[in-house]
Amino acid sequence: MVVTLNAWSGNRSQPVTAARLMASGAHVLAIQEPHGLQKVQTAVRRAFPYEAGCPRLGDCGAVILSRQPILRSGVIPRAGGLTSANEFGLAWAEVIAPDGRPVTVLS
Repeated sequence: MVVTLNAWSGNRSQPVTAARLMASGAHVLAIQEPHGLQKVQTAVRRAFPYEAGCPRLGDCGAVILSRQPILRSGVIPRAGGLTSANEFGLAWAEVIAPDGRPVTVLS
């Protein structure tokens, strides 16, 4: 299961958000505005240790976190190109679904 979330930069309930994500049963998280989870990123990364998109939560606009290893990943620049190293359109990752098939997730 994939859960997507806009963590919102002004998120004032980060521990509650993190607890709900970890209890969701998700195999993969597709998170926009991940800086909205900066205060709880250690707990989230412990539950979802594989990542694509950002080297750290908060460095850019989208991240994909997975409980299972990510096979391939990258970013798709937004139209008009990048204006800084931290701006892009989409993060993508290929992961193995519970049924063994590869699935590409975009965030």
